[in-house]
Amino acid sequence: MADEQAELARLRSEIDRVDRSMHELLMERGRMISALQAAKGVGAAKGSGAMRPAREARMMRAIQNRHQGPFPLGAVERIWREIIAAFTQLQAQFEVYAAGSDQAALAESASFYFGVSSPVHYLATAEEVLTKVQNDIHAVGFLLEPVAQISKMPWWTNLALTENRNARIVAHYPFLTGDGDASWIVSQAPFEPSGDDCTLLVLRDENDVAAFGCDATELDRASVDGKLLILTGIDGYFTSEDIVARSGAETKYEYLGGYARISEGRD
Repeated sequence: MADEQAELARLRSEIDRVDRSMHELLMERGRMISALQAAKGVGAAKGSGAMRPAREARMMRAIQNRHQGPFPLGAVERIWREIIAAFTQLQAQFEVYAAGSDQAALAESASFYFGVSSPVHYLATAEEVLTKVQNDIHAVGFLLEPVAQISKMPWWTNLALTENRNARIVAHYPFLTGDGDASWIVSQAPFEPSGDDCTLLVLRDENDVAAFGCDATELDRASVDGKLLILTGIDGYFTSEDIVARSGAETKYEYLGGYARISEGRD
């Protein structure tokens, strides 16, 4: 019995040591924020955001690739999303504007992806969310599927038809573990290559979709004022200039950004 108690005390001491190490590393990460702000050129004084969805995707894939043992991968993802959100808030504060479901479902999903410390505002329509993001570099739009029933038209048509567009699609969840409701993230953050991406376009002609071949997938379509709009996913990361070079200047399209995908069975 004494030996069992001694072993239990030893194991608890080891757990305490690991906990201290994790806390010290988090504090060390926090001390790097000022240098990171200067290097990235972000922060309130500079009027720019800190969100980088492609880097987040690479971090989460690395976690998946190295994860071992009984601790659930979904729990690891949630911990890291809290870390990412908290440190992004330290660099340049952002606020989340959400629509697309009842408030309880939105709150649960927004807390998972953006952390408990990020302010979340619940709006009636996707259009209101897109307006917030369009006008505020520190706003993040969170559109939980489905959103059609609370919008006059599919939300992406509003985004595609916005003149002088600042907002773009930058992420799609779920990502790592496949848990939770599907949701789109819209912000003024850049759409950057993560290593496995989908570029999103709105095309005006079915022949333009076919021109991209097997790399193109029609995701949705709508008619606005008699004009056909086709939401299309293109396999890979492309800039707007890349699309022109690939499809030709005569192709009519709106560039909506894109998102990083999770690759099954990555090495």
